[in-house]
Amino acid sequence: MMDKKDIISKLAGYKLEGDIEGREKTIELGYEIMIRLGMSRHSYFELFLSTFRFIHVHTWIIQLFIFLSGITMAFKF
Repeated sequence: MMDKKDIISKLAGYKLEGDIEGREKTIELGYEIMIRLGMSRHSYFELFLSTFRFIHVHTWIIQLFIFLSGITMAFKF
């Protein structure tokens, strides 16, 4: 079994050279994909619908009940 010092000494001799060109290409490709998807997939209507999906159904039911109770109370007076 290797101890911590052996592992550190073996890792110190291992050199890894990064592929800077490949990294830059990957970043550019990811940026292009983000721009393309961001421009074509989101609209104000989807934002509006996502706000409804964010709130739980039981919360909508409670809010509807409170709203209808308020309307009926307003018409009674």
